[in-house]
Amino acid sequence: MLLRFLFGVVIAACPLHTASAEDCKPLQRYGTIPFATEDDLRISLSVTLGGVSTHLTLDTGAYWSTIRRDLVEKLGLNTRKGAGLYMTDLAGEKMEKVAIVPDVKVGSLGYGSAEFFISGAPPVPVEESAGLMGQNLLNKIDLEIDNANRTVSLFSQDHCDADGVHWADEAVVLEFKRAETGSMHYSRTKREEGKSTNNYDVPLVWAQFEGRNVAVLFDTGATNTAMDLDLAKNIFGIDEHSPGVEPAGVAYVANGGTVENYSYTFKKLTIAGVTLENVPVLLSKFDGDSQVLLGMHEMRHLHLYIAYKEGRIYITAADAGIKPQPAK
Repeated sequence: MLLRFLFGVVIAACPLHTASAEDCKPLQRYGTIPFATEDDLRISLSVTLGGVSTHLTLDTGAYWSTIRRDLVEKLGLNTRKGAGLYMTDLAGEKMEKVAIVPDVKVGSLGYGSAEFFISGAPPVPVEESAGLMGQNLLNKIDLEIDNANRTVSLFSQDHCDADGVHWADEAVVLEFKRAETGSMHYSRTKREEGKSTNNYDVPLVWAQFEGRNVAVLFDTGATNTAMDLDLAKNIFGIDEHSPGVEPAGVAYVANGGTVENYSYTFKKLTIAGVTLENVPVLLSKFDGDSQVLLGMHEMRHLHLYIAYKEGRIYITAADAGIKPQPAK
């Protein structure tokens, strides 16, 4: 993906102070959605698209939401070419057309109508999977991902800063800023030459691989954590010929071509004070300037509140705030 890296800053692992109730509104939860974890660890949310009950994969790394072509046809929706944008799915298929889907609901939250890129149909019933929930929908709300209780909650953005961390007394706070999303690796968006696009907030912050700071994108649409091969070589001295590096197939990129993947296990990854050991990472040649995608294999150990309006991610361990069960 092409991301302009605007440094993510660790504010602190600190108590959460908020303004008085007179200064801002209390936290308003739109709804909580129990999620099913797909075989690839990604989060599947119950939604209604044009009156059809189905599921969308939560994808914090996707610039835009997608919907499968057969559902567009079933709903009888008009389509048009995207305004200078296209996406490439995991099968390498180019998505150039969009459709306006009426009556979009995620859980009980109604979005009204929303625009979706049109993708091919996966080999599963439409009720099981209809596409991706990307940034054009996510930026309208605050998002809590509770991996311990397997729920996703949607909140109003109109509240005091840091109020979203309702499950713990303190959290690590990471800042992120607007970054322009262009050509994307792993089912992302490409911007045609000379075309402008809106900017969206993407959760891009710092993490430490074996003590070295690396900018990462929190990507619920990716199963595995992935690192740019050039970055691995420049910072860690690791390339496709290094001991411990193994071939791991190929992946499609935004231009429809393929790149070779390799796998390597890093001894330690620290995210917001949570340390994970023996972390498997895919190494690949990314498009543009991207460095690291943090996938669900690692994110499942965290409890996150992504406050898009604030430009902050609040993070604890997944089991933080959970009272231990009494011994039997």
